[in-house]
Amino acid sequence: MYIIIITVAAAIAIIAVLKAKEYFSPQRAAGRYGERVATEHIKRILRPNDHLFTNIKLSLNGRRAEFDNIIVNEYGVHIIEVKNYSGRLFGSENEQCWQKYHTSRGGKTYVKTVKNPIRQVHRQINILAEYLKSRSVSVWVSGYVLLLNDNSPV
Repeated sequence: MYIIIITVAAAIAIIAVLKAKEYFSPQRAAGRYGERVATEHIKRILRPNDHLFTNIKLSLNGRRAEFDNIIVNEYGVHIIEVKNYSGRLFGSENEQCWQKYHTSRGGKTYVKTVKNPIRQVHRQINILAEYLKSRSVSVWVSGYVLLLNDNSPV
């Protein structure tokens, strides 16, 4: 009997350790790191009556959104989408995608297409505003993109 209990406890412990060490791609890991850094900075500037919510997932009418940071205060609801892109970004506010140019330590330049975060935050505003309205909450929802590496093209 004790062997079964010990075996089950060991299996649960192994699963918990493996879950805690989930693998993230280098890009995903950089994004998570950037979100943590941004959240810590946001916490420092909040006023006493501001409320910060992080990593909120929402689904409405088949549309899904994940919010890095949402601040609720007397002025409304404010979404802050965090991006931790390295390199130079090129694109305009209305383009679907931007180009990200990153030069490696060896001097090779890589180009990657990334989704325009301004369009992403506009979508998040619409989803959150519609969600709140469906629950009879009438409040101003605004959105901001925080680029941690000072590389905004707009």
